[in-house]
Amino acid sequence: MYALKEQQQEIYIRQITGNAASLAALLDLSASEIREDFADQIAQTLQNKINHPDEAFWKSLQRAERRMGMHE
Repeated sequence: MYALKEQQQEIYIRQITGNAASLAALLDLSASEIREDFADQIAQTLQNKINHPDEAFWKSLQRAERRMGMHE
């Protein structure tokens, strides 16, 4: 079970990384902008989503927990 969980984590990280790369390309960021600021911008955006309980993040989390057999 633990190996499966680690494998899923790696898959999600790869998906997040790929989405971040696509977003950087869409925003036409330079390599230096990506290295210097992009991670902080993504982190702040995610934090803003997390800080609002009515945001889709929380609904997605609940769906994922149900799908994985977890609870709140």
